Amino acid sequence: MKRVELPKINIPKKDLTIYVLGSLKNRELIIPLAKELRKLKFKEVFDSWISPGPEADDFWRDWAKERGLNYKEALAEYAATHVFEFDNFHINRADIGVMCMPCGKSGHLELGTMLRAGKRGYILFDKEPERWDVMHQFADKIFTDKKDLIKELKTNAGKPSERDDFCHATTFFNLARRSGLDEGDSKTYVRERMQYYWEGLSRKERGELEHQYTSLMELIK
Repeated sequence: MKRVELPKINIPKKDLTIYVLGSLKNRELIIPLAKELRKLKFKEVFDSWISPGPEADDFWRDWAKERGLNYKEALAEYAATHVFEFDNFHINRADIGVMCMPCGKSGHLELGTMLRAGKRGYILFDKEPERWDVMHQFADKIFTDKKDLIKELKTNAGKPSERDDFCHATTFFNLARRSGLDEGDSKTYVRERMQYYWEGLSRKERGELEHQYTSLMELIK
C-alpha cells in the first residue's frame, strides 16, 4: 500500500497536560521530576495524587481490615471509590503519561489505560533495571536518563503516537482538530492512520474494521 504524506500535527506544549504516574512510596523521584517538567511550560504537570503520603494504601488496608472488610468489599467502599474516581478523572483529561519507576501494579494499569486511549506514554527508570519486562514495549519509549525524556517531550509531546490501532481513532481525530484541521481533513487523517494499521489484516478483518470506522466517523465531530 502506498503511504501518503500525513498532515503535520504538533499541539503546543501550553495546551498539553502531563500526568506523572508512579508509586506513593517513590516521592523522592516523582516530586522533583514533576517540578522539573513544569519548567518546560506545559499547560499542567499533574502529580497531586501523591499528596496523601507513602503509607496511604497501607493505612486504608489496615482500616478496612479493622472494619472486617475483605479486599473486594474495601474496593467498593467510599474511601477507595473516591480515590479511584479522582485518579481516573485526571488520567482521562491528561494528554501524556510519564511513569516513574520503580512502580507497582497501579501505575502500570494507569499507563496502560492512557496508552490504550492512544495517548503518548513513557517509562522513566532511575537506572538500568535489574528486572527486565518485554511488555514495557507498549510504551512509546523508555528512558534511563531524565535528560533524554525531557528532550523527547520537547520534540514530540504534541505529536500523535506512532502506535497505530483502531481504538486510537477518536484520540487521533481530536488531536487533528486541536491542531487546526477542519472536520473533513481530520477524518481523512484518521483514515490514513488506520490504513497503516489495516495492512497486516485479512480481507475479512479489514472489512469489519472498515464498517466500524464508517460508523465511528458518523458519530464523532
